[in-house]
Amino acid sequence: FLGAVVLLHALHPWVTRFGSDARGYGLVLLLMPLLLGCVGRGVQTGKWRWWLLLTFVQFYLVWTHLSAVIAVAATELAAFIFILKQPRERRAALLGRWAAANLLSGMVFLQLFAPCLPGFLHFLSQNVLAGELDKPWFQDSAAALWSSFNFYDADPGNPLSLCLTTHPLPSGLGVAFVICGWLTAALGSWRLARDPARWPLLITLLGGPALLLADLLHSHTRPYTWYWVLFQPWLLLLVLAAMQPAPQGSGRSWRQLTTGLMVVNFVGMALLSLPALRNMARYPIEGCRESVALTRPITNPRHPGFGLDALTAAPGMTTRAYDPAEIDDLTPESLRALIAQARAENKPLYLNFGFPSMLRRTCPEMFQIIDDPTLFEHVATLHGQFFTTTREVWQLRQPTPSTPFPAPKPDSKD
Repeated sequence: FLGAVVLLHALHPWVTRFGSDARGYGLVLLLMPLLLGCVGRGVQTGKWRWWLLLTFVQFYLVWTHLSAVIAVAATELAAFIFILKQPRERRAALLGRWAAANLLSGMVFLQLFAPCLPGFLHFLSQNVLAGELDKPWFQDSAAALWSSFNFYDADPGNPLSLCLTTHPLPSGLGVAFVICGWLTAALGSWRLARDPARWPLLITLLGGPALLLADLLHSHTRPYTWYWVLFQPWLLLLVLAAMQPAPQGSGRSWRQLTTGLMVVNFVGMALLSLPALRNMARYPIEGCRESVALTRPITNPRHPGFGLDALTAAPGMTTRAYDPAEIDDLTPESLRALIAQARAENKPLYLNFGFPSMLRRTCPEMFQIIDDPTLFEHVATLHGQFFTTTREVWQLRQPTPSTPFPAPKPDSKD
């Protein structure tokens, strides 16, 4: 069953996406099982090599994804409880090594993170993901954690955006597969709860998500559903726990039940993942390179003529990795100045930005200028595979005698 669960994990579209686009979430998927393994082997054997490896894993995990500190806290709490149950002569040695590993990883992280602290606190003060956790969010989270798909369509009209309610599978079948997966995880939790020796593992696997959920409720934050990527490997560990040998007296029925559940979960994950994996093979997750190709004849940043053929800018969600000359953090005033510069230099001006639905909510004054048909024309919408990865390209129209310069109104705040 261990091999089947590993294959189940490999089929998850999050593994394909985050494992191939060079993002920190891919490292999280790798480091979360390693964190649990290092703690487990450390408290079982007491050998220093496991505690030293834990020091590195904890540091690298939190440095990669700061929210992982919640998972680390739950894991270390479970390890502490396990150590307290050990005999006195073994308890002292384990406590010392447990404390040394945590102090060392904490000291290294704090020294490196200290210069980032002002910017991090400024980001937290903006509360860009403010919101309440309602029923649709919980439905989306439960569906995404098991299948990577939200329950509801977050980007209507986008042919590449998949969710359970618009999935190519027959209506209700995808939902049934997700429910089966969660029932298997609940069965695994029940198996762990029946064995007091495994309670620390159960505290780890359930404590991390519980701490994250409590933090979200307290801070009134509504994150994207893929923030649960932290605990996707742990969810599959609960599935593996359900596959353990049958309880005493249950006979062959337990083996048949767990085997049947694993077959259904495996087939369900394969059928759910197939459209997403096909899209990832055929289309970019975000059309950054394709959008830059619409704005510049020369797309090689090392070319001596790069950046001389056009002006490019964005109010946010830039493509600086593909277009280093793009001007970011536009304001209404700087956009007007850029329009004047483009006309004075007789250069085309393009706006190339991602996540347009979010930018329209946060920068309404900017889009009053962009949506003016006498100033800008829409070039293309490049659909992404997630509602945050769609991009839009706009071009400044050539000036005509009837095209006035966009001066601010007398009562405008700009």
